[in-house]
Amino acid sequence: MYGLMERVYLSMIGKSHSHIKCLFKSSSDGGEFGTLVERVAGVSGLLFVIQDDKQHTIACHIDGPLISPVGPTSALTIGCPVTFYSISGPFEEGGIAKITPPHYWQRVDVAGVGGGVLGSKGLGGKVCIGGGRLWLGYGERMHGRLWLGYGDDGRPAGDLRSCLQWVWRDELPDDKSYVGSISEQRRTTLAAGIAKIDVPHGEQCVQVAGAEGVVKDRNGATPGKVAIGGGRLWPGMGKGRPAGDLHRCCQFVEGSELPDDKTYVGDIEAEGVATLAARHWFTAQRLEVYQVWSTLPADPILPADDLQALIDMTRGVGMTAQLLHKVVDYVRRIRLASDAATPLPTSSSPDELLYACDMYGLMERVYLSTIGKSHSHIKCLFKSSSDGGEFGTLVERVAGVSGLLFVIQDDKQHTIACHIDGPLIPPADPTSALGSGCPVTFYSVSGPFEEGGIARITVPHHWQWVEVAGTEGTLNADNGVTAGKVCIGGGRLWLGYGRRGRPAGDLRLCHQWLWRDELPDDKTYVGTFDEEGCATLASSDYFTAQRLEVYQVWSTLPADPILPADDLQALIDTTRHIGMTAQLLYKGERDGWAHETMLAKVGEAADLLLVAKDTGSHTFACHIEGQLKQPADPTGVAAVRCAVTFCSISGAFIEGGITKITVPHDEQHVQVAGTEGAVMASNTGVAGKVAIAAGRLWLGYGEDERPPGDLRSCHQWVWRDELPDDKTHVGKVSEQGRATLAASLFFTCVDLEIYTLQVPDGWQWLSAVADIMLSQST
Repeated sequence: MYGLMERVYLSMIGKSHSHIKCLFKSSSDGGEFGTLVERVAGVSGLLFVIQDDKQHTIACHIDGPLISPVGPTSALTIGCPVTFYSISGPFEEGGIAKITPPHYWQRVDVAGVGGGVLGSKGLGGKVCIGGGRLWLGYGERMHGRLWLGYGDDGRPAGDLRSCLQWVWRDELPDDKSYVGSISEQRRTTLAAGIAKIDVPHGEQCVQVAGAEGVVKDRNGATPGKVAIGGGRLWPGMGKGRPAGDLHRCCQFVEGSELPDDKTYVGDIEAEGVATLAARHWFTAQRLEVYQVWSTLPADPILPADDLQALIDMTRGVGMTAQLLHKVVDYVRRIRLASDAATPLPTSSSPDELLYACDMYGLMERVYLSTIGKSHSHIKCLFKSSSDGGEFGTLVERVAGVSGLLFVIQDDKQHTIACHIDGPLIPPADPTSALGSGCPVTFYSVSGPFEEGGIARITVPHHWQWVEVAGTEGTLNADNGVTAGKVCIGGGRLWLGYGRRGRPAGDLRLCHQWLWRDELPDDKTYVGTFDEEGCATLASSDYFTAQRLEVYQVWSTLPADPILPADDLQALIDTTRHIGMTAQLLYKGERDGWAHETMLAKVGEAADLLLVAKDTGSHTFACHIEGQLKQPADPTGVAAVRCAVTFCSISGAFIEGGITKITVPHDEQHVQVAGTEGAVMASNTGVAGKVAIAAGRLWLGYGEDERPPGDLRSCHQWVWRDELPDDKTHVGKVSEQGRATLAASLFFTCVDLEIYTLQVPDGWQWLSAVADIMLSQST
């Protein structure tokens, strides 16, 4: 009556200090999907307000934008926090009710102008929110909680006002009495009274179709133009194809999502799905979209004492005067000597220390200390808060940079760090994918451990691997369902995670897991396990990152040699039996791991000694008395026959010391690929850049006939009967009888050095004299 509803909306979503502006009104703008896309282009923080013909009013806040796909006939998924509100309708008590979809449905699906979002049972729409909890442009029922432009037969409606809305029975708030109907599927719809419904974390995303595309639901059938919150809201939804009008809507919430403080009086379907409207599928009489933003500086809302009390309650810690003194002293010392490796202060309470470091802007120092690189430098390259979640932006920011630290925080303040001691190497073909070997370590900064503090998790040797999709490509897991844009540690971390073989359009949609036996022994895990016994460092293994940051970590100090000078000389003497010296030609940590770089550094040098160290601190060497000969054709392979010997330096035998292993004469040869070629193993699909002694050592090892993006991924083995009889091998032997001098048959190099062996000046004359004297004595 007094025109204060916009103030009510701000108060309802907890943003009373913010600004609000109406961008789209169906009463004046109609229900065309293209009109909506044009009005909200480039705007983040959108509030949908929808009223059906029974005066049931629903609001849906997505803390992100509606991003249309590049292809007008396709659809795009965006991860973002999604929350539903019942302003009037299905609750006996009245008032606003809040409903939050599950973690894995915090997303929005948006169709292209000429396409649709597809749901199950042949349904479709133009916009699908919260896992289908709201569809815009929708026609008939489906699994999305809200569809705008909802339609049936896989076709979105012609108008966004055709809607479908539902929630599961258990999504209804506990403090409200639901008076609407509940379907056979246990679905409810939102009615009388304002109630807030939180979307589960994994479903806090937005999917947007292209101009000519569709957004599909999890079963690949229901089409629409925009899907919000895992389909909890679909505008422009249809059956088989999206609706042409966003007024055609579908909206739902799971029954378990209904607020506990409200009594739901609507209908709940058999699946336990409720709706905030009078019925799940409806034509909106009013559809409005508002932008919500704030120009206020990010000052604390609470007074200092109240804020500290709140922090103490939520974190269970405060900051003692003793710790405050330590932190202030630490800040003083790093300002006086910024390049010095000043150790972090210590505390009996790890959470208290992290809290203090965060307060004083010292988290980058914490990260360096966490990964054991206190002497290094750190620089932030990518921040989702300012750069968004576009894969192309990340690739652009980290191009050519090695030593990357990913810091990810979910909506429950669980913070994960992942350090990859290498670069993200995208494939040359934008439609393909490329893997590369590099040491990978995970850290729990805060989250699922009872003791608090930072926990380190080491990835098994054979999964020290990073895969990157092209800008138009997809990474697919072996199950054919999981897809993404970046896959780290054998799938232990996915960025841009999607299902049905299609990656999400936003890197913040994540999947993270670990095997139970990979958890640290000195920490008590209090998180959850899935059916396969996998744990997660986040609050849920599928989640939408609230913060995704990528840092470069580097050092200006020279890389240490793998072996001390005396040990290196002892190795040389073992391989050549005379006092030769070694000249270093190539060092991976110093020169990088590109195959072409190694070939350029080694050149035509002969009598080569390769020294390798893996992530398990095993060290071994390979002596080849010939060259790493490059083929004339960059796509070809060159082979050279020459004597080859292996030496274990440390790790493989109980007795320790240098152990020499001889290769059979007929297998003493070396194969080297050109810069654009690959060495292929016969009938196995194995491909690499360098193969020594019939594959006993591979540099740049890959499978599926594709070598990786660099040399670090390696494979080393010898036959069991080639091991020396006077040594006790401590490594594993495969079923085929293959042993290894590394920590694992397949491993990632921490460092690789290639030397050429030389006779020192003057030694040629002494050697000749020695030969003459030896001949005379006989």
